[in-house]
Amino acid sequence: MSRHSNIAHEAIVLSSQADIDQRYFTNFIDPTWGLTAKTVDESLTDEMRELGRASRRYYNLQDLFEDISCGLINISKEDCKKFGLDEDSFLRLIHDKLTPETIEMQKKLGVSHAAIRDVMGEGLTNWADREFALGRENLQNWQNSSKINSLGSAILDLTVKQQHPMNTLFHFANGLSASKFYK
Repeated sequence: MSRHSNIAHEAIVLSSQADIDQRYFTNFIDPTWGLTAKTVDESLTDEMRELGRASRRYYNLQDLFEDISCGLINISKEDCKKFGLDEDSFLRLIHDKLTPETIEMQKKLGVSHAAIRDVMGEGLTNWADREFALGRENLQNWQNSSKINSLGSAILDLTVKQQHPMNTLFHFANGLSASKFYK
């Protein structure tokens, strides 16, 4: 996905949740996890899509400021309305607060650090907390429903559970809010 933006022309484009989901499933989740499944002679399953959803949420949070600074808004129109965000709020964030130093600090500290939460404001902070909770739920759904159909998928299952970055982020965060854990 391109990180080019139209910020110079003061344009922020918000997409519907259906459009965002379609983009991610078509361009990222299905190709990535579908290829992974093929390497172990399996087919893409709904369980693997749960892992893909968790990955998407993780990377959206990890790259939040960088994406926004480029005009790439991975927050749906529906969520923007729910959390009090709009095109102007993203433009203000870009022009008033997102310096290269702030973007780098967010990548290092995560969305829960107090300094980052001050930059984000209440609406974006609440959205990030909700995304964290949903990502943890996606990962737990995958872990609880993952079925081992062959030796290949058993190896995949063990490998992903050991190495996936979401495992550390969400699996061990049961009962914790993003503000206490996410880094």
